[in-house]
Amino acid sequence: MQQKELNQYMVNLEPIGKGVYGIVYLAYDQLEKRRVAIKELENLERATHEAYVMKQCGISKFLPTFYDFFENNGKAYIVMEYVKGETFGENFDSHSKKRDEKLSVQITINILKGLEVFHKTGFYHDDIKPKNVMIHNDDPETVKIIDFNSSKKIENVGLMKKDLSDTAQMCIFLINGTVPEPVDKAEIHNRKLKSILFKALNTDAGDNYNSLKEFIAELKEFR
Repeated sequence: MQQKELNQYMVNLEPIGKGVYGIVYLAYDQLEKRRVAIKELENLERATHEAYVMKQCGISKFLPTFYDFFENNGKAYIVMEYVKGETFGENFDSHSKKRDEKLSVQITINILKGLEVFHKTGFYHDDIKPKNVMIHNDDPETVKIIDFNSSKKIENVGLMKKDLSDTAQMCIFLINGTVPEPVDKAEIHNRKLKSILFKALNTDAGDNYNSLKEFIAELKEFR
């Protein structure tokens, strides 16, 4: 496999991930003696924003660890923990395998736990969807939220609820293998669980969850 050296990193030139704004490569940190992921972005402003947000994150097993940020030949590079596994798919209308409700809830709770830590940076993710959450061998403990370049400042509680609603959609996606249109066609056998998820979707009304912690507490009954 072709490689190139960037600063202290030996980078494999075969991408392991591609997004709208960046390409992710597997690399080896020659100083720290560890495998890392390096995200290459051409938009320096967007890259700087994403690096800043990742650097502010506290420690969570459900968020990738930020290591380094640098520029080279007009491009920006974010160095982070290498995450083993795969994403759940692309968008909510794509199709994936169906998972049982208990497993889906366990995964959903861990996404919410990662977001709890992330929100302490003062930002919300704003792009929770299948392509931005990874897992290895369907083990809920390996869940990782990725791709923070769409994140925005939390200026009011309503904005935070966007992540809450998107995570509820993730749970529906996991159970159904897609999010049907309209969403009330979703097949969720446990009526109480369906009621909880649909309450979380309702971001515009007062009758929904005021925090991720409150949503997690309601879901714990089903894990």
